[in-house]
Amino acid sequence: MDLELNKTVYVVWNQIFAPKEVTITKIGRKYAHTNDPRIVIDIERMTCGSAPTVGMIFESKEVYESKTQKDDLWSEVRKQVLNTHTRPQQLSTQQLEALLKIVVLRYGIWV
Repeated sequence: MDLELNKTVYVVWNQIFAPKEVTITKIGRKYAHTNDPRIVIDIERMTCGSAPTVGMIFESKEVYESKTQKDDLWSEVRKQVLNTHTRPQQLSTQQLEALLKIVVLRYGIWV
C-alpha cells in the first residue's frame, strides 16, 4: 500500500483498542504521522505502536473486513477438515479433486 498525504487508512489492533480511521498528515523516510498524534506508522512494516499493542494498517475498513472474513472462513474450513476422520459420503471423486486443488499450495503443502 502506498501512503500519501491526506490519505485515510484504517488501523486495527489485536482487540486491545477499537479500530480507527486516521488521516496521513506527514510522511518521512521511516514514519508517517497521522491526525492522531498517538498513531505513527512505520512505513516499512505498515504497523504502528510497539509490542504488545502493535496495530496493523489497512487501506480501508472494507479491506480489513474482507481479510478477516476470509481468515475466519478459512479457519472454519480447517477446523471442519481436521475434525472429520472419514470422507463425507456425499462427496464425489470430482468434488474431492476440486477441493484438493483449492486447498493445496503450489508446493503441495497444506496451509
